[in-house]
Amino acid sequence: MILPQIAVICVLLLVETARANYIVVADGRLLCHGEPLANQTVRLYEKTLLGSDRVLGQQSTDFDGEFYIAGNASTDGFLMKTKSFLGLQGKPYLFIEHNCTRKYRVEDVELECTGFVRRIIPDLFVSDLNAKDHYLYDMGTVELSDDHSISDQMGVDFITDNLRRAAKCEKIG
Repeated sequence: MILPQIAVICVLLLVETARANYIVVADGRLLCHGEPLANQTVRLYEKTLLGSDRVLGQQSTDFDGEFYIAGNASTDGFLMKTKSFLGLQGKPYLFIEHNCTRKYRVEDVELECTGFVRRIIPDLFVSDLNAKDHYLYDMGTVELSDDHSISDQMGVDFITDNLRRAAKCEKIG
C-alpha cells in the first residue's frame, strides 16, 4: 500500500515547511571625534538572496549616542533549511548612515562625505522568537571619525565581525 507512505511524506513536508520565527537584538554606542553621536538612524536588516534586503527594525541613537534595536521575522522553514544547507542563509546586519562629516581635498576639489557602517551579526545572536531568553549582540562603542583607525578599535573582531565602512562624497560649493 503506497497510500500510507504518501500520507507520511505529506505530513513531513507540512512540518518541514512550517514558519520559523526568530528575533535579533543589538545595542551599541556611536562616537564622532570622541563625542556621543546623537539622533543617528541605526537599521537592522536581513540580507536576502534576491531583491532588496529586508528591514527588521530601525532606531535612533539617544543623546549619549546609544541605541537598542530589535527585529523579528518569519522565514519559511523549508527554504531556511535549504538555504542553510547550501550556505546561502540570510544574515542579519546593522547599517548606520552617519553625519560624522569628513572633508577631503582631492587636487583642487573639496569633498564632504557621509559615512556608512555595516556590521554583520553572528549567527549565535539570532534567537528563536519563542525561546525563553534572547541573546543580545553588543556592538560596543564605535568611533566613526577619520582620526581613529578602525582596525585598532576592533582588533581581531574587525575580521570576525565583518565591520565594513564606506562613504558617499559630494563636492562642496
